[in-house]
Amino acid sequence: MLQNSNSLFLSFPYISAKHQRSFYICFILLMCFSTVRAYWQQQTDYEIDVTLNDTLHELSCFMTLRYTNHSPDTLRQLYFHLWPNAYRNHQTAYARQALENGSTAFHYSKPSQRGGIDGINFKVNGEQCRWYCTDKSMEICVLILNEPLLPGGSVSITTPFRVTLPETFSRLGHEGQSYQISQWYPKPAVYDKNGWHTFPYLDQGEFYSEFGSFRVAITLPKNYRVAATGDLQNAEELAWLDSLNRATRNLSRFGKDLSFPPSSPEKKTLRFVQHQVHDFAWFADKRYHVLKGEVVLPVSKRSVTTWAMFTNNKPQYWIKADSFIAEAVLHYSRLVGEYPYGQVSAVEGALRAGGGMEYPNVTVIGDVNSAYDLDIIIAHEVGHNWFYGILGTNERDHPWLDEGINSYYEYRYAAARYPVHGLFGKLPAGIARFFDLHRYTHKDLYDIAYQTVARNYEDQPCHLHAARYTALNYAVIVYGKTMLAFQYLEKYLGTELFDSIMKNYYDTWKFRHPSPADLRVLFERMSGKNLGWFFDELLATTRKTDYAVTRFRRRQGGEYQITIQNKGEIQSPVFAALVRRDSVMQTFVLDGFAAKEELQVMAKPGDKFVIDPERSMPEIYRCNNTITLRRLAPRLEKIRLQFLGSLENPYRTQLFFTPYLGYNHYDKLQVGIALYNTTLPSKKFTYFLAPAYGTASRRFIGTGRLAYQFFPNRGIHKISVGIHGKRYSYIREPDIATYNKIEPYVQFFYRPTDPRSPYRQSLLLRSVHVWLQRMRNDGSKTPYYYYVNELRYTIARGTAIHPFEINLSAQQGDRFLGLFAEGKFTVSYPGRNQGLFIRLFSGGFPYYDKNPSDVSPPLPRVYLSMVTAPNFAHWLQRDYMFDETFLDRNGASRTLARQVALTGGAFRSLTTFGATSVNLTAINLSSSVHRFVPVRPFLNGAVLVQQSHKKFQTAAEAGVSLALWPGAAELHLPLIVSKNIRENQLVLGVRKWYQRITFTLRLPAQQPLDLLRQFL
Repeated sequence: MLQNSNSLFLSFPYISAKHQRSFYICFILLMCFSTVRAYWQQQTDYEIDVTLNDTLHELSCFMTLRYTNHSPDTLRQLYFHLWPNAYRNHQTAYARQALENGSTAFHYSKPSQRGGIDGINFKVNGEQCRWYCTDKSMEICVLILNEPLLPGGSVSITTPFRVTLPETFSRLGHEGQSYQISQWYPKPAVYDKNGWHTFPYLDQGEFYSEFGSFRVAITLPKNYRVAATGDLQNAEELAWLDSLNRATRNLSRFGKDLSFPPSSPEKKTLRFVQHQVHDFAWFADKRYHVLKGEVVLPVSKRSVTTWAMFTNNKPQYWIKADSFIAEAVLHYSRLVGEYPYGQVSAVEGALRAGGGMEYPNVTVIGDVNSAYDLDIIIAHEVGHNWFYGILGTNERDHPWLDEGINSYYEYRYAAARYPVHGLFGKLPAGIARFFDLHRYTHKDLYDIAYQTVARNYEDQPCHLHAARYTALNYAVIVYGKTMLAFQYLEKYLGTELFDSIMKNYYDTWKFRHPSPADLRVLFERMSGKNLGWFFDELLATTRKTDYAVTRFRRRQGGEYQITIQNKGEIQSPVFAALVRRDSVMQTFVLDGFAAKEELQVMAKPGDKFVIDPERSMPEIYRCNNTITLRRLAPRLEKIRLQFLGSLENPYRTQLFFTPYLGYNHYDKLQVGIALYNTTLPSKKFTYFLAPAYGTASRRFIGTGRLAYQFFPNRGIHKISVGIHGKRYSYIREPDIATYNKIEPYVQFFYRPTDPRSPYRQSLLLRSVHVWLQRMRNDGSKTPYYYYVNELRYTIARGTAIHPFEINLSAQQGDRFLGLFAEGKFTVSYPGRNQGLFIRLFSGGFPYYDKNPSDVSPPLPRVYLSMVTAPNFAHWLQRDYMFDETFLDRNGASRTLARQVALTGGAFRSLTTFGATSVNLTAINLSSSVHRFVPVRPFLNGAVLVQQSHKKFQTAAEAGVSLALWPGAAELHLPLIVSKNIRENQLVLGVRKWYQRITFTLRLPAQQPLDLLRQFL
């Protein structure tokens, strides 16, 4: 090395003699620094003896660890992960994250369902040593070495330990006597050039461990079937598994029994050995059927054994699992590099952290619904033997480097194995075509999901720590967007070059810890291209890709000039094609550009110029990707009139429709049609128009909405601007009268500082304009118009337990000002959507300058019960802003007039008592009984000040509700009411208990079919 260095200096004669000494010193220092920064990694070699107690669900273990220090540093302490302690209590990082992600199972678990690790007694080289935990959850401990561990040295560390297995809430655990044993032993944290990597166990976020070897002896009852990391060394056990394989293949039908047979009193000890892995997991179940197979690797022709183990749960799918495993091993071996181990296993097991989970040589698969699903999940999890197992990246810091790249290869696997399998594979072909869903494939799931979050600007960069993602983005971005990005890169570089680079990456970094920078170096060096657009923008930011064909001009000689505009934020490559009758005539590849590019093409009138016809680019908008070379409406695609709805089709102008049916007491049956453009992914501009005809009123009525969304860069996440209108009849005698409402609005949605924050804030400003008709005694009509402006601030916490929502609003109209505050709180019980529901309300009109004798609308009041009981003046609506969907606004029907809206005082009683323009303060309590019992007892109380005498009055009621759809469709039976309510009910003719029954019907949309639109 020094000789080479000296010759290097001698080759530069312009360096003077007096400076050569300085250059030599600098060069030596540089070489020393380079040596320090050279790649290295630690080594961990394990011997573990473990005994399963399947009565107490415990593991009794003893571990011997040889830790070798390959770093240039002297180590005085070692850090260990004690991850089973993630299940000790509700305060661990896992417990907090699971709750943040919406899972309450562990939060409400009993102490007997939890687990942990204890009994640790570390010794180093046979001598007792000191150790302590660094956190309250006892997941990370520090082992103080009695003597410093020098570079190149190693120590022997021993300890007994006991693991109390939790029920399966995430990965480690048991379900009955089915055992999933992972992240179960004291594991050294990784020490690399960036120092120690210590982190707690998380459900969302995986692992980073040191490579080494494992020799594990597992003692358990003899009739357990076990799949594990490593090669099984017991010849007798292998022979028994062979016999189980033969028995499984000879079965003509599988039973349905999923009970556990008694455990054998006789024990066995199974020995597994594996080298060059960084983890060890094992799975045991007495009920497993066993399939054994073999796959021959494509280059070396070496044979690899495949094992599939499954129960009677879904045997019709698992019976082909050994072939699925073999195909996955071949797929990754061909495209990435050959599988280096002797066996690979897939087992059915309890799993609460996704559909499958990978470990070296073995993967556990959760419940599946088809053979196709099982095949794809097995391929993904087996693929993790490469991207996690052999290429041991830091998954916690760079999850995309593992999950995302592996999802890309899963996509290629699905495309090769199932080229015509649709995204909705279970749909009959005729139905899929009728709903325009036949064109979507496995890959489109990622594309649609990414577009959905990206168009709403709720996406996050691919380059984030796993714990920083929202639960949605962990799936959509880490898996989905990364997959789309690497498909894009493959298209840009070409499949042959792309595969060559990835094989080089595998050969260079197998059994090591590559980083994103290491992957980038190989891609840029081997491609000779600057890929900053890919690594620095597409992966590292939330900038969007969106190219559009904006115009064309016809030139002489049949040539066209096409204008392509970059409407996105990344100057990334563009793929385009000239298409004639669905056949590609010519393709184009353009390097990225900032504004516009002109392209000259030879084409015929009627040909189409299409950006990204193969959908290889992660474009967030594709409807601007096509232009037809003709004079009239070149960007207008053929109109597709689609019943009900579909996914967005960028090659058609979609118009969705459904029959529109509604009902109220005055129009009776409402018949019409709903027209809308709502689809998935969402659009910036949406409309919903539902013109209808009232069969009794014989008038045209209906509802409609127009909305447009803006996405500012800072502070405010979204601004929605729109207008809502509706027209319905509200009286029939002596003549039909209708109301008309127009409501322009603007709503601001504020961006939370942390995307994982459960808090959301919004500000709504709307202006309600209402036109009414008052019937005179002579039968003539007097028109009335009024307006109400409202400003409403909302803050909500959408947590799985104890969520709340607070609304503060002000209303202003002609001669009045109203102020209102509402809080909705839930004290959660164990179980989904169970709890004590508390609503607090206070509201009134501090400014009210309307003469008491003035009976012109509106008549602003706060009501104890927003009921549609008979009104002395039909034009004086309690719901004066016409927000509710009342079937009978004026109490003409004895049955329909029992409808109550849970606003204002939110009393359930049929009463007209308690209307005030001064102030009403109420508390509403209701409680769930059981998740499968829709009965909810309620208790309501209120204090109100009447306008006439300014005295306080109180009111109360108690009863039960039948909550068929809580908050939307309920039946109420007040059993006890205060005296003032009871006296008012006697005036209204309410005397029998059944006459007290009221109902709430408040669908989230204007009419029932509008609700269906919201799910499209």
